[in-house]
Amino acid sequence: MDLIEQIGPVLGIVAFLGLSILAFLLFQQSRDLRRLREWAGRAPERAKEASEATLAASEARGDVVEGEATEPAGRLAGVRELLHGGRERAAGAWRDADSALPIDLRIVAGVVVVAVVAVAVPTSGFGLVGDDGGEEARRPPPPKPRNVDVAVLNATQASGGGAVPGLAAMISQALVRPLDYNVVIEGDAPSGVERTTVMFAPGQRASARQLSNRVRGDLGDAEIAPMTPEVREASRQADVALLIGVDNSTFAP
Repeated sequence: MDLIEQIGPVLGIVAFLGLSILAFLLFQQSRDLRRLREWAGRAPERAKEASEATLAASEARGDVVEGEATEPAGRLAGVRELLHGGRERAAGAWRDADSALPIDLRIVAGVVVVAVVAVAVPTSGFGLVGDDGGEEARRPPPPKPRNVDVAVLNATQASGGGAVPGLAAMISQALVRPLDYNVVIEGDAPSGVERTTVMFAPGQRASARQLSNRVRGDLGDAEIAPMTPEVREASRQADVALLIGVDNSTFAP
């Protein structure tokens, strides 16, 4: 399943690029056909259009001079003529630019669209970059350490014997308090753990992640987990509980 999830986005992009190339070829073929039609009969059509436009302009000017139309009607005719002239100029500019380029302008627009989609799709739709970064960016920053209540609990009794004496106080004094955390208790955990773990109360995941990152250099990668009711009670309702596991039973400052 993991292999399918990894290969699926790549195959999706390959298929998307294949469709883009096919669309490019279809546009190019339509451009060639259009050029053939223009070569065969565009000149008479342009002559007819120019003649009709000249006749219409002459009639409009004649209406205004002779006063056959009212002033509002004359203004409306002028607006129509202005809009018609604007469309003609825009169409002419498009045709001139299209003729000057080696490829169809529609193809250029299509390439731009494909480029935008090719950037957007891998980063969101196919999830190659992933959504975690965006989700992390939307999360509010963790509170300042002095506003976080931390319980440092000795959980080294998982080895079968008793907990290492004084280990919680040692790590609290050496690592946690210097980071400006508000340590509310230094004591033994209800039960032992093999690996050092940072447990968090509801809504305090960011604070737990921050504490884990700040003590990683001395305690290694700590697990992050929701706080159990037993640890919640032993930690005096702290926001975060640092459970020192067997992997750090030989800690020395």
